[in-house]
Amino acid sequence: MKKEDLTFRQATVKDVGQMLNLVNRNASKGVMLPKSKGQILDLLTNFSVAVRGEKVVATCGFKIWMDESAEIISLATLKRFQGQGVGTKLIQENIERCKNLGIKRFFAMTVAPKVFTRINFKVVHYNRLSFKVWMDCSNCPRNAAGPGDKKCNEQAVELLLD
Repeated sequence: MKKEDLTFRQATVKDVGQMLNLVNRNASKGVMLPKSKGQILDLLTNFSVAVRGEKVVATCGFKIWMDESAEIISLATLKRFQGQGVGTKLIQENIERCKNLGIKRFFAMTVAPKVFTRINFKVVHYNRLSFKVWMDCSNCPRNAAGPGDKKCNEQAVELLLD
């Protein structure tokens, strides 16, 4: 499959079911937090998707925090489209959208830090992240103690722009 066969665009209401399935399929494997339909709808305008025909093959969004940073969230790609730069393109599109809003700090919690470090994110200590992320981590089914607990399989990454 070539990236040229895909269309990258902002998510729409008709994508929500497929996005939810994609994210929650990955969550069931322990690689991200699950999302409810309400959570996706609340941030729908912050999500981008990669589609082939009518099929959502990847999704990625962002969430703006009180400290005016943006968290890259719910990056999920169908297995057969992984390793082709699809996730990277979605991350970069979300960064561009956030830059247009004046955001200069980006971060994520990820089991795949190499996806982010390839585009200049740095692996950082959990304490660099917003307090709100700690609150999200307390809802994680793997890790009620927060980041850094021995059951947590995610790393924190951060990108600072000039």
